[in-house]
Amino acid sequence: MLRRRGPFPCVGIGEVLTQLEAQAAGIEDFEGRAQIRMWGMGPNQRAWLRLFYKAPDRLKLHVDGAFGIRVLEASLFGDRLRAYFPTSDRFIEEPTGAFWRNWVGLEIENSDVGDMLLGTVRVSPADSMYVSEFRRTEEGYLLVLEKGAFVRRLSVDGWDLTPTEEEMWDRSGHLLCRRTMAHFKNVDGVRLPERIELTQGAHRIEITFLSRRVNRGFPEERLHLRLPEEMKDQEK
Repeated sequence: MLRRRGPFPCVGIGEVLTQLEAQAAGIEDFEGRAQIRMWGMGPNQRAWLRLFYKAPDRLKLHVDGAFGIRVLEASLFGDRLRAYFPTSDRFIEEPTGAFWRNWVGLEIENSDVGDMLLGTVRVSPADSMYVSEFRRTEEGYLLVLEKGAFVRRLSVDGWDLTPTEEEMWDRSGHLLCRRTMAHFKNVDGVRLPERIELTQGAHRIEITFLSRRVNRGFPEERLHLRLPEEMKDQEK
């Protein structure tokens, strides 16, 4: 990674939290295509993702495997997820956390799925009361937030105040998951990472976006799960 010349501005906790909040709040809707690579779940796997998001908590995923064969369609609303596996003609509905644990191998009970996939961080200036450590680093700022049963470590770029790494720890000092964000670019006025990597134990997922559109709008039906005619009643 090329380092930028000159020192970055010196700002306080409030400014960092405000900028992180503004980045996430600036996304009303999102459409993107990405390549996914996965390790730790049997043979290394590669797939292609199409993602639709509408704030605050609606999400639609299309996942295609080899030769463009659709292997998964999933629709998320709040904390419930509906998924259809075309190759096995199987439909399931369960809590979002359970789906990611059972089918992806990641524990995301303490993460927002939209933030996780878009590369944003859900914080606000009100979270300053939970900050136990705030310091300047060579490349930016480190914030440690202690809230409830978890400790959250955020690394923030010093020049544009975008999140570059997020770690979730339990109170016993065990690292639960790590998310890194890299290659930020302006996408329709919002700075977003081109590459996101999720790591949890031996499981690792790398998401590389190939195209993105932010706040351009899309038809509501793109958020709906497409099911075979005989399964239509299960979507209601």
